[in-house]
Amino acid sequence: MKKGQTFIFFFILVFSGLASGAFAAHAQGGNGTKELFAPLCDSIAARYDIYLGIEKLEVSRVNVRGGKIDLCFNRVLAGYPFIEEDIPELYAMARRLLPEKYRKYDIRKIITSGSEISRYTITPINFDGNPEHSAYKAENGKDYDPNPERHSIVTREGTHINADKGLEGRHIALWQSHGYYYEQSLDRWEWQRARLMQTVEDLYTQSYVIPYLVPMLENAGAYVFLPRERDINDIEIIVDNDSPESGTRTSGNFQAEGKTRIAGKGFGNKKTYRGGENPFECGTALEISGKAVWKAILPESGEYAVYVSYKTEKGSSTAARYIVKHAGGDTGFTVDQSMGGGTWIYLGTFHFDRKAEVVLLAGTARDGSSKNGGSTVTADAVKFGGGMGNIARGTQDEDGNLLTEESVSGMPRWCEGARYWLQYAGYDSTVYNLNEGKNDYMDDYMCRGHWVDRLSGGSKANPGKEGLNVPVDLAFAFHSDAGVFRNDSIIGTLAIHTLKSEDEERFPTGEDRITSRELGNSIQSQTVNDIRTLWEPEWTRRQLWDRSYYEARTPPVPMVLLESMSHQNLADMIYGLDPGFRFTVSRAVYKGILKYLAQRYGTEYAVQPLPVKNFSVMFGNGGAVLKWEPAIDEIEPTAVPDSYIVYTRIDGGAWDNGRKTCADSLFVKIEKKRIYSFKVVAANRGGLSFPSEILSIGIPSGKSEGTVAIVNGFDRIAPPAHFATADTLLGGFNSRRDYGVPYLKDICFTGEQYEFRRDIPWVDDDNPGFGASGAEYEGKTIAGNTFDYPYVHGRALMAAGYSFCSLGRDAYTQMHERISPENGFSAIDLILGKQLTTPLGRGILGTHFRCYPRPLIEALESFHGKGGCIIVSGADVGTDFNDVIYGGVTIDSTYMEEASRFAGEVLGFKWLSDCPAGGGGFYGIGKLKGMEGLYSHTLNDSVYCVEFPDGILPAEGGTTIMRYRGNNIPAATFRKGTDGKGSSAVFGFPLETVLDEKVLEKIFKTIMNEF
Repeated sequence: MKKGQTFIFFFILVFSGLASGAFAAHAQGGNGTKELFAPLCDSIAARYDIYLGIEKLEVSRVNVRGGKIDLCFNRVLAGYPFIEEDIPELYAMARRLLPEKYRKYDIRKIITSGSEISRYTITPINFDGNPEHSAYKAENGKDYDPNPERHSIVTREGTHINADKGLEGRHIALWQSHGYYYEQSLDRWEWQRARLMQTVEDLYTQSYVIPYLVPMLENAGAYVFLPRERDINDIEIIVDNDSPESGTRTSGNFQAEGKTRIAGKGFGNKKTYRGGENPFECGTALEISGKAVWKAILPESGEYAVYVSYKTEKGSSTAARYIVKHAGGDTGFTVDQSMGGGTWIYLGTFHFDRKAEVVLLAGTARDGSSKNGGSTVTADAVKFGGGMGNIARGTQDEDGNLLTEESVSGMPRWCEGARYWLQYAGYDSTVYNLNEGKNDYMDDYMCRGHWVDRLSGGSKANPGKEGLNVPVDLAFAFHSDAGVFRNDSIIGTLAIHTLKSEDEERFPTGEDRITSRELGNSIQSQTVNDIRTLWEPEWTRRQLWDRSYYEARTPPVPMVLLESMSHQNLADMIYGLDPGFRFTVSRAVYKGILKYLAQRYGTEYAVQPLPVKNFSVMFGNGGAVLKWEPAIDEIEPTAVPDSYIVYTRIDGGAWDNGRKTCADSLFVKIEKKRIYSFKVVAANRGGLSFPSEILSIGIPSGKSEGTVAIVNGFDRIAPPAHFATADTLLGGFNSRRDYGVPYLKDICFTGEQYEFRRDIPWVDDDNPGFGASGAEYEGKTIAGNTFDYPYVHGRALMAAGYSFCSLGRDAYTQMHERISPENGFSAIDLILGKQLTTPLGRGILGTHFRCYPRPLIEALESFHGKGGCIIVSGADVGTDFNDVIYGGVTIDSTYMEEASRFAGEVLGFKWLSDCPAGGGGFYGIGKLKGMEGLYSHTLNDSVYCVEFPDGILPAEGGTTIMRYRGNNIPAATFRKGTDGKGSSAVFGFPLETVLDEKVLEKIFKTIMNEF
């Protein structure tokens, strides 16, 4: 070494030594440090009340630098949803609780997960419609909105609304956890999770996403992409420009007018597809110059999702016009074919009377002008319905040779995991076949993020990538978690995001991935807030996790995974199996997404309204007068309607496309011999509400025998009967007593719970311990409350020669003085269905769905006292005030006394028993002698099930007119009115569940004649 080099080397050594002593940080850590700072960590945990699960907040290291220290917490601190105002308080708390060893130092930084704690602060949710300031909305003046024009891939014509304060023009990629899959190691198809609490996560999260969350987002104007089939109809008909393979289910034809040319590969219809086979490379697509028509003959009438497909080419039309011809009329759509080519694009779900038709017009806008820029329009297959799974899978060796015979799942496609839908929907195998055919389980959770990457590739949301050019705004995964508390504590809600992926802290657009944390907080905060307000004040908020979950880190857009609750924990699932709770959670998620995007893009927002209330359809001015009132959302002040859409159905037909009104009433002309049914949807600039109950009105063809007011008192949606013993040894759901009441239909029920012992542990998904449930109903839909029973009763009354109108219960109690014999109403028909006092979860916020609220009792007493006759039917007409079926609920003695008096004095019956349905048979005696029939007593997809109808006895002066087949328990009573009071007939089972329409007509005709 030369002399100069020696000097330089010596200088470096000396300077390095000085630097290490005077400038470098001195780190202290280990168990001793954790123990020293335990009081601080405990104080933080107590102050901010976040459930940490098995994790523990700790200070892992203290960096001493000069006269200051950095407190380095473990990653748990980053899981707290701190807002800016919390940070000074956190520092003050840390200074106040510093161990004596460090009190001489000032705190320079509080660090967690490699950053100062302020990086992890979030923007609190608001409720006033204005976007909150966020440091991450835009950086350096750059706006990250991938679609500022809010131009949607699909635009529906004639929607009646302008959701410019909603999600209009936004594209959301959304999925619901797992799905049925092929397990190579066992050579069988199976669920990815265990059957617990009468469901399985693979289906359970569907029961939020399909009936609630997706419609809410769509009602707000968003276009929602799913990597799983959304249509629960297991019938599928495909009409294609290519001839189908023999054995496929197709019935229809394709025609194209004008010049056509082959536009390259497209969909080809086959009975099954093998691993790696792309259906959209098995046929061809066409470029058209005129019109293309797809006509199908469907196996049966019903609701079918409609999907179209096309080829995206250079110069593809941004405004191709499709028309769906369905039973309710024609509905038009504008589709931007410059994105989304080579896959299934969902248009909507429609009712078809077997005949279905879709028309594509090239070069013609809705007004007949050429407004698609003269661009290229292509046509491929059209799909009606969801269908059955048709991806064949088998076990392979290391070289890819099959070791077992390939098989399809045998399940409806909507039950299957994302991996199979993505293959069926034409995505490249690099999206879904990530483990080379050897591990479908991993493929399924890995493919979802890659799907978003391919879907958004080429758009402003994901520049530099090849893909379908869709400007996806965000991605969201809806999951449920595992975990059990024997003491009936709630596991609660966890949100997961990823702040670093492939060593990158920014998305392809340059946007900081911290925006995913904002999304997660918005959804989680809104969910916990709404649950605590409406259902359970002690609902648990878990952490806002930054974790490198595969499906959280791979999407190239803001993304969060929500673990909504524990599907394994009874305390969670008492709420989780309640359809009303699912509505609340889904609405909270929708609102969290809405508010996040408003904050991210700096736009105002409005929350879509709640369904209207106090709905009535009455006779007036020679027609029907509809009245309703807006529902007040106590949480969201912006959820105020400014208009309404009224939909009409004539007889048993399909709903029309609706008419808009800014009033809270509507007059409709009606004709004799027709039954008119109506539902109302509230609207504002945030979107559309869910529909109201359905009310009907009708006049018979000849002279009317009188007018009956049908009062719909059945608005219950509820979880199964549940219980938990005080000694915490047993608990669960008792569906044999009461399966509950789904909203419209249930899609997540697998079978009855059979393991109620809490101390039985999980061993395997086939032996899951406490909560283990059957498999007999998985993949099936179970009928629930359709809110459409005035039509069923009214049809029978009109067949008996009576006119009828209908009202919701609360509307009736408000206007009951108008419903009187002197005003021409000879009878009231009160529908109680499966109405039954039901707790909100564990009942801390009370109960709902009582059969006889005081206002109803008072109204019916008045009507009866004036000579009006009353028909009442329901499964719990007496049980409701004599017994309870939900654990932890006690009978209200005041209600019991008042309802018992009302039942005896006005309705003319006494409760006898709550009896098993047996074979669901009944037979008439006395006034109904000779009549017999069946009511719905088993779970099915058509009419809700009555498990335990009521046995009832006549009160003084009454008679028994019907008994249950098998046990001969009295099923119905009749009492003739005296002293100017009306007559009454009460049935211990819901009349709308009578399976033979003619039998129901005879029952009504006979009773009305006896009145």
